[in-house]
Amino acid sequence: MSQIVSALLAVLVVVLIVLIGILLVKLRSLRVVALNAATKRDVDNLYSQIEAFESLHQELGFDRALPRLRGNNVSPDFLRELAQHVGRRRPQYVVECGSGATTLVLAKAMSKNGYGHIYSLDQDIDSANKTYRWLNEHGLTDWATVIYAEPIQYTLNGNNFIWYALSDLPNTAIDLLMINGPNSKAQKYARYPALFLLRARLTDHSAIIFNNTNRPDDAGTLALWAHDFPEFRFQKLRCEKGCAVGERVGPANSEVKMLTNTDTPAANKSVNAAAPRRAASTRGTT
Repeated sequence: MSQIVSALLAVLVVVLIVLIGILLVKLRSLRVVALNAATKRDVDNLYSQIEAFESLHQELGFDRALPRLRGNNVSPDFLRELAQHVGRRRPQYVVECGSGATTLVLAKAMSKNGYGHIYSLDQDIDSANKTYRWLNEHGLTDWATVIYAEPIQYTLNGNNFIWYALSDLPNTAIDLLMINGPNSKAQKYARYPALFLLRARLTDHSAIIFNNTNRPDDAGTLALWAHDFPEFRFQKLRCEKGCAVGERVGPANSEVKMLTNTDTPAANKSVNAAAPRRAASTRGTT
């Protein structure tokens, strides 16, 4: 009897070993499939970014290298969306939240149009100085004003936000509002104040371009805007890190008085290490 039990146990052990072996082979196959799929997605995305990068150079005619566009930096496909929007819509005045490579591309696109001006808000003086140097290197200092906008507190709908000071932003109408800052890690819904504070300056034909909408916090900001500002409709575009374009589809609320584009760029202040708390700017009549 004991011999039969031993034999059965041995058979059971062998069966278990075989089943475990089969299971391991299946798991390895699934892992390989998953890795292959992930690799394919990465390769496809990399190709798309290279394609967008080449398109920027060809369409805008850059003759110098662009800043680094991988990692946490803005992606080439988003920059291409910006450039194409400026080419199609030909805005006169652009206000940008967060300076950088986006400022460079916007300035280059507007120089190709032959008119327009960008006001770029940045709450970091080093970042503002770096953007100014890029503009200077590319010969685009007549097309953009980079403003060091000290972060200050606002109370909106009973909630406190830290956002850019607007004291050095000229009171021009805005045809394009580009959202790429401030850093959303600073606070929840860090970019929400942009539309709340600037919508009175947006023209009837204005547009809003929002970067990084794949991030939950920025996606939440878009959802809040859709609720609080129904006169704008946002459409998500296919970008590596997510982006959306908002356009006015209805009249502004009665208390919002919109501006018209009659102002000229204000006299600019200079960005340099010797003036760390002044509005950083390029030289700029257009």
